[in-house]
Amino acid sequence: MNPTAKLEISVLSAALTLGILGDALLRCFPWGVNFALWAGLFAAAIFFLGRARPQAFARGGAWLLLPIALSPLAFLWHESPALKALNVLCLLTALSLAMLRAQSGRLRTSSLMQYALGSLVAGFNAAFGMLSLLLGNREWNKTAGWSELRKAVAVLLGLALAIPPLLIFGALFMGADAVFRSLVVRFLQAVPTHLLLTAFIAYIVGGYLRGLLFGKDLNLGTQKRLL
Repeated sequence: MNPTAKLEISVLSAALTLGILGDALLRCFPWGVNFALWAGLFAAAIFFLGRARPQAFARGGAWLLLPIALSPLAFLWHESPALKALNVLCLLTALSLAMLRAQSGRLRTSSLMQYALGSLVAGFNAAFGMLSLLLGNREWNKTAGWSELRKAVAVLLGLALAIPPLLIFGALFMGADAVFRSLVVRFLQAVPTHLLLTAFIAYIVGGYLRGLLFGKDLNLGTQKRLL
């Protein structure tokens, strides 16, 4: 498997992990330590994945990771909703600048229009980048051979065979124990919202990471002097 395919799979894995953690952490309001922790993990994912794709932060561009990592920490001591909103705005601005630079933008000489375009590109990738990563002509699709497909089919077949006895014994336990029945009903009612939030966060994160590490949707400058 070539390095590009490995990085694409790492991006998908990071997006799914952050989606699961986002569902667990970001449901509690008002945001505080939970958002700081999740956003810190997001910044760590950008840092470690960026090491495998140095073009995104070439020639000192890693300094942009500093505001991405520090902005969420302000949630640890700011209780004002207005200040928290400003912190979120700071984080989004830092993410937009990182995307602008990854798209060959020159931050020192860019105009306000180019900054606005960088924000639009970041939003565009967050909205549609995951589709390209999953359905496009990507390296990880090419390297997935028949052996991996057979393993996936075997896993799905095992899960399919396990479902009928699980349903039968589950129904028997629900009929015998009212407490267990109540827990199962509550679990089944909560599952759709958890899956939806997990999928939404993973989709947005994966799309942004795809644009940051692979995307060249808008040529905003040259590659010579990016700082």
